[in-house]
Amino acid sequence: MAKEKFKVWYDEKEGVLQTEIYETFDVETLNQYFTEVSKYTPEQQSYFIGWMYDDAQKMPDKEARRIAKEKIKDLHFKKVVAIGAKPVIRMVYTIVITAIGRKKDFFFCDTVEEGLTWLREQKNLAKKAASL
Repeated sequence: MAKEKFKVWYDEKEGVLQTEIYETFDVETLNQYFTEVSKYTPEQQSYFIGWMYDDAQKMPDKEARRIAKEKIKDLHFKKVVAIGAKPVIRMVYTIVITAIGRKKDFFFCDTVEEGLTWLREQKNLAKKAASL
């Protein structure tokens, strides 16, 4: 049986799509990951939190980065938290998300609680803006 490279689930209590990434994605796994995430409704994809384990922190190859840049545009996220990303991964993520014009929608942190706190704040800001 192949080793699991990622896990995706919807946290009903927090209203957040959660992921754990265990290994660096190759092109095939990257496609599987985006296919799995796309199974969730656009509303469930709105707030996203992902934990990057140490083995997931190797630099993806050029083709995987290109695919990630294209496929991330198809997701329906409003805000994303990346937990545990090392500086080099933060740099790559920042380049990709800046290229798609979504830098303000991403937050890097070190703990799940810190990430959930930021997402709760972002949800509250969105509710306030919608009520105006």
